[in-house]
Amino acid sequence: MTKPVTNKAVLSHLKKHPLQDSTAARLVFLNGCYAPKLSNISSLPKGLCFLSYKEAIKKHTKMAKNGVFCYLPKGTVVCKPLHLLFLTTENRKTQLQNFLVLDSNSQACIYEEHTSLLSTTIQETEIIASFIVGDNAKLDYIKLHHGSSKDQYKGETHVTALANSQAKIQHLFLDGGKIEEKLHIVLEGEQAESSVQSMSWLNGKRYANFDVEIEHKIAKTVSQTLYKSIANDQAHSSFRGKIFIAKNAMGCEGLLKNHNLLLSNKAQIDTLPELEIYNDDVKCSHGSTVGDLDEQALFYLASRGIAKQDARAMLLYAFLEEIVDKIDQKIIKEYLKKLLRGKLQEIIFL
Repeated sequence: MTKPVTNKAVLSHLKKHPLQDSTAARLVFLNGCYAPKLSNISSLPKGLCFLSYKEAIKKHTKMAKNGVFCYLPKGTVVCKPLHLLFLTTENRKTQLQNFLVLDSNSQACIYEEHTSLLSTTIQETEIIASFIVGDNAKLDYIKLHHGSSKDQYKGETHVTALANSQAKIQHLFLDGGKIEEKLHIVLEGEQAESSVQSMSWLNGKRYANFDVEIEHKIAKTVSQTLYKSIANDQAHSSFRGKIFIAKNAMGCEGLLKNHNLLLSNKAQIDTLPELEIYNDDVKCSHGSTVGDLDEQALFYLASRGIAKQDARAMLLYAFLEEIVDKIDQKIIKEYLKKLLRGKLQEIIFL
C-alpha cells in the first residue's frame, strides 16, 4: 500500500522547484483545491488580478468553482512568468476553469504545470481555459503535463486575439494515460497573430487525441501551428487540425504541420490536417508526416562510435527539442529540457 504524501513532502517539492524564485507569482492547487498557504502572490504589479476562480466569484454567485481568474490592466507588462501549479497526491476527479484577460498593450507569460508526486495516483482532470488577448497585447501560454502514467486529462483552450495582438501557445505532454486536448483560436482583429507548438510522448498503452482549429475571421491575420508526437509500444496518437479562413479575411497567412514518429509496429498514429478557405487572397499550407527514426542518421552516428541506444535517444531528443527551443522564457526552457533528458533516460527503445 502506497504511503500518503505529507504536507512536509509537498513543501519540500515546492522549495526544490526550479522556478521557485523565478516567477512573478504562483498559485498552487493541491488535489484540485486552491492552497493559499502554498501560493505566493505578494509581489504582483499594481492593478494585476491573479487569484483563484473561487475567490474571484464568491461575492457574485453561490456556484463557486476551482480554477484561476487573471486580469492584466492596460499597459501592464509582467516580465517573470505567472505560475499555475496543479499538484496531485491522491486519486481524485477534478474540474477546473481558468479565465484570463490581457487588456490592451499588456504582456504576460502564463506557465501552467500539472504534476503528480506519486506514480500510482489516478487523477481525472477536466479543465477549460479561456483567454482574451486585447489590442497590441502579448500572451505566452505554456502548459506542461508530467503526472502519473495513469492520469486521465481532458482539456479545452479557447483564445480570442484582437487587433495587433500576439498569442503564443505551447502544450507539452510527457506523461498521462489518456489525453484529450482541444484548442480553438479565433483571430478577430487585423494583424493578430497566433503561434502554436505542441509535443507529446506516448508509450505503453497511452492514448492522446488533439483537436485544433484556427479561425481567421478578419484580414491580415497570421497563424503558425506545429504538433509533434512520438508513439511507442501500443500507444495511439490522433491529430485533427483545421485552418479556417472567412470570405472577408483577405491577405491571411496560415501554416499547419503535424509530424510524428512511429516507433513500434503495434503503435498507431492518425493525422488529418485540413484547410477551409473562402477567398483566394491567402497564403496557406498544411502537411503531416509519419515515420520511424532516420536509418541513415542512425548509421552515421554508429559509424562515429555512438551506441545504438544513445543514437536513438539523441535523434528523439532532437525531434522534440524544436518545440522546447521555441519557448522564450529561459528558466522554463532549461527546466523542460532537463525533464526531457530525464524521460529519455527512463525508456530503453529496442
